[in-house]
Amino acid sequence: MITTHDREITTRDGEITTHDGESFGRSRRMMIYCHDSMGIGHLRRSLAICARLSDQCEGASFLLATGSPYVSLFSLPRGVDYIKLPSLNKRRNGDYQSKYLSLRTKPLLKCRRALLLATVKYFRPTILLVDKTPVGVFKEMVPVLQWIQRNCPETTVVFGMRDIEDSPETTIAQWSANGAHDILTECYNEIWVYGAKSVFDVVHEYHLSDAIGRKLHYAGYIQRTPC
Repeated sequence: MITTHDREITTRDGEITTHDGESFGRSRRMMIYCHDSMGIGHLRRSLAICARLSDQCEGASFLLATGSPYVSLFSLPRGVDYIKLPSLNKRRNGDYQSKYLSLRTKPLLKCRRALLLATVKYFRPTILLVDKTPVGVFKEMVPVLQWIQRNCPETTVVFGMRDIEDSPETTIAQWSANGAHDILTECYNEIWVYGAKSVFDVVHEYHLSDAIGRKLHYAGYIQRTPC
């Protein structure tokens, strides 16, 4: 089992089975969109999830899409590879800019968006796990999510979030501004909360709708091995 509380991902005959009975094992593919603008916390959590699932499912493949410049410093778990997106840097005012390249933000984001969409088209993941923000940085995941809806309805699309993303007021304002509630309702099959309802009830604190709440599963706190 990878998680605790009321979200279970268990093994059965060498395969992983999600709560709805769908198997994930040999020849299965998982893609993770890893939020990457600052630090390594999101990267470490994503790799920890890949490591646990890789241990349980020999033959499964995991593809991490990230702009983190630090991913090459980690030993990748078995079956894990990554797509390196051009790195972003978050300014103090909340805006993003290129971290290394002499490119304006608009063409840089177009490049990232094109890479993400092309990767999904050719990799065709069984599960797509989107980290931190439902729409991606500057909504760069929206075209990917819409393409999957039209062309790969068999893909399970999952949003993975910390229980405490930010203050409730800040999170509600951000998600209202970028259309996250509509995307969660229309494009996602499941929401995995890395936390416990007894500690922080995200439906109540973030004013989530009943439709979104029904997709939500508390995964417990992800244990990570030392770097």
